[in-house]
Amino acid sequence: MFAWLWIYLGIVSSGLLALSITRYWLARTARLNTISHMPFVSALAQEFDIPVRVIDTQKVRAFAYHGAAYLSVGLLEQLEKNEIRAVIAHEVYHLKHSPNKFLSSILAVGSLTFVPFSDEHLADRYAADVVGTDEFARALQKLAVVSGRQRIRDLFKSR
Repeated sequence: MFAWLWIYLGIVSSGLLALSITRYWLARTARLNTISHMPFVSALAQEFDIPVRVIDTQKVRAFAYHGAAYLSVGLLEQLEKNEIRAVIAHEVYHLKHSPNKFLSSILAVGSLTFVPFSDEHLADRYAADVVGTDEFARALQKLAVVSGRQRIRDLFKSR
């Protein structure tokens, strides 16, 4: 009876060890692939005068939080340098011009529509002005951003 328990624990332990080794190898490979972008990301941080942090995940992520722009390894691997610049410019707009979440909530309640205030289109326009509409549109396409096609149409309409 206890033999089955020991066999089960051995199989589970072996599986966990294999998963850990695989995860370590994948993370190390991702870091090595991203190193070529690091001097460029550092230069962009200086250009926009904000800290830019790289998140060790293959999920495509970019966001602004507490005075810094965060980009994922997956995003860096998918985009060309000028497209990365466009994404950072978009996040810079949020850091320097967007109201905070509390103020956004007040604006939503104050409008009596209770629709959250969103300035994504303003951040898109800012990024397009910084790097060019075509470059920013290419970045939105590659990243398959939610409502990306509509955002691209809006960018070209406001030209």
